[in-house]
Amino acid sequence: MLGPPRAWNYGPPPPEPWPAVGPWPQATGRGVLGMPLSRTPPTWISWLSGAAILALLALLAVAVAAKSGQGPWAIAGMGGSQTQITSGWTPAPSEGTQSVPGASQVGQLSSGSVSSMSGSDCAAEGTDPFANHDPSSNRYHNFCCPGLVQKLGTWSGGIRRTFRCVKAPPMPDWRNIIGVGKAPAGQARLLTFNTFWQNHHYQMLASLLAHISPDIAALEEIPSWKRRDGLMDSLKRLGTSYRWVSSGGVPVNYDGHLLYRSDLWNVLESGTLLVDQTARSPGILRGVHWAVFERKGDKARLLVFGGHPSYARKKPSMLPLDWPAMDLVHKTAPLMRRLAAKWKSPSVFMCDCNTGDNKPSMNWLKTGGGGIHFQTAATSDIDHIYTETAPRPVGTLAQRVVVRPNRVGTRRQEWAMSDHPPVFVDVAVTGGVR
Repeated sequence: MLGPPRAWNYGPPPPEPWPAVGPWPQATGRGVLGMPLSRTPPTWISWLSGAAILALLALLAVAVAAKSGQGPWAIAGMGGSQTQITSGWTPAPSEGTQSVPGASQVGQLSSGSVSSMSGSDCAAEGTDPFANHDPSSNRYHNFCCPGLVQKLGTWSGGIRRTFRCVKAPPMPDWRNIIGVGKAPAGQARLLTFNTFWQNHHYQMLASLLAHISPDIAALEEIPSWKRRDGLMDSLKRLGTSYRWVSSGGVPVNYDGHLLYRSDLWNVLESGTLLVDQTARSPGILRGVHWAVFERKGDKARLLVFGGHPSYARKKPSMLPLDWPAMDLVHKTAPLMRRLAAKWKSPSVFMCDCNTGDNKPSMNWLKTGGGGIHFQTAATSDIDHIYTETAPRPVGTLAQRVVVRPNRVGTRRQEWAMSDHPPVFVDVAVTGGVR
């Protein structure tokens, strides 16, 4: 549930709490596995002797493989004879023996990828999921198989850093962590969640989202199609109906990218308002992703905005300044008024706003400075959900939840390796067009 305000902690994320398990040597400043780098070229004699030793080792490996009945890469999951790949995570106690479709068994390995039970390809343990990616495309179709997670590293002692699929950490017990069930019938669950810009734990993120089961979510810091495609790949393997709302073909930016349950809602119109704050806060473009949703059951409409303004501070303090959020809401207000008048729909604004709920920018939004009055529906530090109260009230607020409240800035497994908690609220949305 909602906790008291907390201090911000924007320090660097800690190292991941599990080892990079794999059969590959780790490069160091002294060469592979700490061996000193040679400074003199080897003679032809040393080359010849080395080749002879390698040939003997190869013959020995073939003999062992023939005796075991498996190819030399079968144990590493990189091809060879047909094998069964099992899930790399331990199901949470509350999940029983159920697992992600395709996790318990997959088909025959081929060229470093496997065909899952869901019919799509995935990369096996020890392989690079993006090895065959078309560099001319910004869309991605191949990700690590269930039970694995992509990890960046120098896997063979070379200087080229690439991704490999390695064992994923155990899946948390989401039912115990979240603490509440699905939204009651007739209520819409709205979620804002900063997923962390370098978070490649797509299966963990997807499992957390599937257990929360929001109707509509604003996900911050998931700017590229690689990350969106990776999350969608895992959501589909879980059998969910989630879809991304079209962003209108805008450049990569930080906004609150909208995800929705397509079995419950239709999207009538959508787009992205770009907000350039780089002159005062260098970095990636900022934006507000928006969509008009219509519920299939009763034609109730919601106009939803997702935003993520820049983080700015006055050194040495780490507390965020309010001007980026004020700039964002001021530039979004005319769009809000125009769309509300066009669609006769109440509005919802969700964000990692990089400012507190009691700061001038958020008070300006709530008191109707932009022409629409809002209330705080759910909040945690700098992550907020605001619902309209006038002139078109969204509806009655029910339960509001902050998943395992804690200070932001530290990546945590109970947040699916994000550095922010998921924040959501259930709302009894009034039906019809108003």
